[in-house]
This record gives sequence, structure tokens and C-alpha cells, in this order.
Amino acid sequence: MMIVSASGAVFLIAFDPVTSHSAADETATTAERGSVVASTDASPENGDSRANPIPRGVAGSTPNWTVEIDRVSRGEEARQLLELDRRLLPDTGNGRELVAIGLRVEAHTTLGGDQILDGKSFSLSGEHGVRYDALDLRGVPKLLDTHVEPGGSADGFVAFSVAPDETNLILEFRPISLSDQDDWIYLAATEGASATAIDPGIEVAPDGGLDTTHPAPAGSWVSTGSVAARVLKTISGADTRAFIIGALHGDPEDYPEEQGFVAVQLEVANVGEETGFIRISARAFEVASDVAEIREALTEPPILDARLYPGGRTEGWLVLQVIDEDLPALVLRGARPGEQRYLHIGEG
Repeated sequence: MMIVSASGAVFLIAFDPVTSHSAADETATTAERGSVVASTDASPENGDSRANPIPRGVAGSTPNWTVEIDRVSRGEEARQLLELDRRLLPDTGNGRELVAIGLRVEAHTTLGGDQILDGKSFSLSGEHGVRYDALDLRGVPKLLDTHVEPGGSADGFVAFSVAPDETNLILEFRPISLSDQDDWIYLAATEGASATAIDPGIEVAPDGGLDTTHPAPAGSWVSTGSVAARVLKTISGADTRAFIIGALHGDPEDYPEEQGFVAVQLEVANVGEETGFIRISARAFEVASDVAEIREALTEPPILDARLYPGGRTEGWLVLQVIDEDLPALVLRGARPGEQRYLHIGEG
């Protein structure tokens, strides 16, 4: 079995580690950033970035692990392969499709003791620039969730819920283990996959949404320079609570009948210049009012919570708690004073 390391060199088992770093931090726009220091080796198969993933049929290696993609299935085929009950996949009913990726892994760590490997060590990205976390489906025997002894191996699947038209799939591997030596490596999950520059196709008016008196109307983009957003739809009134509980999978106890709520559908995009991903969630927003607040009780799609690479864009919902029918402006927070932008919610 041919193994390509993150430095591009070919080995049978392991390789001298190339130091790289991944960072995640929270800013005022809750931008969770991940970055990879590129190898000096210019090999097109080094797996050190989404632009140069390790091709199908070739295993990738970190200092402690070897990983190879065995198969990729989608949709109903994936569900049957994993023997999943449809009720375990509530988010696939919200414009998502199940993807199952079969893996073979080997542990060649020198740390000693069993190493844990499961879906938390993997993510998936594609043509839309969205970074998908693996599904946490407990009690599914075929999913990868194992303790591997040094020198041992295991087989299993990782599962994702992705946009149904998502192509150019790239699997990202960063083991959650006892070692901080393991770097990100990227493997092509579809033949010939490679990340390319994405043009989000967004036009932002230079003076759009600069203050509360002139918030950007629904459908119009505002931007802080790294994050762009626009309101797609607002649901308010007597039927809002039922919509939140039904379509948004809200817990009825989190949305008492005696309180007022507004549901807002947003489209967001990463328009920054950094190469890593950013996380955009409800915490990237606030309301321009002392008598309303964002409720962060939703936990699953179509909640607004996305990790986007440059050019990536997606949609999601957030919920406001309000006390009257006078809806406040929604604020897209900036990293520095003066970068915030204002969005009109409601009709007109």
C-alpha cells in the first residue's frame, strides 16, 4: 500500500513529522479560523491543503496514523450501507444528503497505549466551500468509533449530511489524540477532487446598512469585510412558535407560549482573504434593541451555524425573542468598532 505523508514523501509506515499549526479563535463575529502551514515540498500529492489532496487509492499519513478511503456512498445507498433508521437523520429532510465514507486506519504511534479514533477527527468540504462536521450518530456499529493499539488497524465509516448538489468532496483528517504532532491532511473523497477559488458572486452596496436608521432591506447584502449576510425571510406572528418547533426542531420548553418570537432566515458568506475557514453562527449577530434578544436554543439544521472557506456561502435560521410587534434591526457584528452592519427584518 502506497503511503504519502503530509510532506509529500513516500513511506511504508511513518515519516519524520513536519511541524504545522491549526488555530481556532473566537472574535466578535465568532470566526473560528483553521490554518495549515504549507509544506516546502511542491509535490501535487502531499495532502497538506485542500488544493492538493491525496488522491483516491493512496493512503495519507500523519506521525501517528495512516488513513485510506475505501469507498464513498451517498443518499439512500449510504443509509442502507450503514443500516440506519431514517429517524436518526432528521437534518436530511432539510435539503441535505447523507454521505458515508468507508475508511481503513492504522495506528503507528510511539506514544504507547490505545488510541481513540472516531468521527470527531474528520470533516468534509466540497464545491460550496462549506466545512461539514461528521454526524454524531451513537450506537451505529458500522461507524468508526474505536480504540486502536499501536501497530493495529481498524475499518469503519464516517457519515456527513451535506448539500445534495455538493461535489468535489475532500475529507479532512486531524486526529484527536494524545499528540499535538498530527497535522491536518486532506484526502480526495471523489476522483480528481481539488479545492479551487470560489467567487461568491455577491454585490454589496458600499453604504448598505451603515446605521439603524437605514438598515439594508431583505435580499440586500451587507459586509464587514470578512463576513457578508442578507435576510431571506422573516416569520412573525401567531404561527411563529409552531414553525420554530416544527420546521426548526425547537424544543417547546425553550419557546413558551406566552412569549413572542421571530424566526429569521439568513444567507451568509465568507468574503475574507484568509485561506482558512471561519465559523458563522448566531453569535455573529445581535439585535439593535434592549427589549429583544437572540435565542440560541436551536441545535441542529437548519440552524445558522456554518464553517465556511473563502467564497463559501450557506443559509440558516436564527430566532429572536421579542416583546412587541415593532421588530428591531439585526446587527452583523464586526471585529472592530465601526465594522458592524444593520439588516432590516420584517416586511417592507
